[in-house]
Amino acid sequence: MVSRQEVVYAYRLLLGREPESEAAIEGHLRAESWLDLRQRFVRSSEFQAIVGREVVRREQYENIFAGPASVDVEISAEHFKTLLRHIKQAWQDMGEKRPHWSVLTAPEFQPDRIQENLSAFYESGMQSWLALERAASRSGRELRSDWTAFELGCGVGRVTAQLAKHFHLVVAYDISLPHINIAKEYLNKRLFNNIEFCVLSELDQLQNLKPFDLFYSIIVLQHNPPPLIYQILKIVFSKLKPGGCVYFQVQVSKIGYQFVIEDYLRGLAPHNKAMETHILPQRFLFELMYNSGVRVLDIQRDFWQSSPYVSLSLFGEKSELG
Repeated sequence: MVSRQEVVYAYRLLLGREPESEAAIEGHLRAESWLDLRQRFVRSSEFQAIVGREVVRREQYENIFAGPASVDVEISAEHFKTLLRHIKQAWQDMGEKRPHWSVLTAPEFQPDRIQENLSAFYESGMQSWLALERAASRSGRELRSDWTAFELGCGVGRVTAQLAKHFHLVVAYDISLPHINIAKEYLNKRLFNNIEFCVLSELDQLQNLKPFDLFYSIIVLQHNPPPLIYQILKIVFSKLKPGGCVYFQVQVSKIGYQFVIEDYLRGLAPHNKAMETHILPQRFLFELMYNSGVRVLDIQRDFWQSSPYVSLSLFGEKSELG
């Protein structure tokens, strides 16, 4: 049997607090040995939560001192085509099998449960709109109703509907035709007539975009290899009107992350259609924004990806001289 003192010490050492009551102490006195007592505490949800928080803290702390990631962003035109084709195949497959879940990876949005949760899924787009609206407000910028918004990665139209309520025109691109078909069906039923959908098949399509006033992209860029993230942003920034704004999210760090194009291509398998997660190191991101005349006005570490990734949401504006 264990002693009262051993139980109290277990609370202090493992949970970092005093016992909540004498009854709680008495309950643990039934432990057969100190090993059994330790297992009781280690298996508790409270201890597991503490361990989880400590892991996050440690990884966040380590990220501060992380060395530079070796990442290729400049690659050949042929390699760009290969990357885009690979990502397109993966997302079309997800669009056919688990379209809503691929946008928000929660159990309630799996195919067998999506119908009962469809309203909640689309209503969550309001939170994304509020995040954009508040970032603009913090930056002292007005989001004008006569603007044209370009949304990259519209998916099944979760945020597209919110953008269409607030802007004159929304140009919505996605790499997956199945996703876009669902978005069209959902939004057409709700009589939206100010949305232009387009399936992104090659980067030249972005080069042919008409200039727009706002660029929006959340939980999209991170699913592309770094060269694609870099090149997409480079083209998009060039198409943004002077005085226009950007609001996008990108992952910028992960301990030990590397991307070498030749190694990546060697590891590609035709049947591999998993959801990938990548980063674009900040040194590339901020250099690109500076060279494109896009000034950062607001930057927040966000919740779109959990540790060990570091994810940022940025709001900025393009120089009037751009």
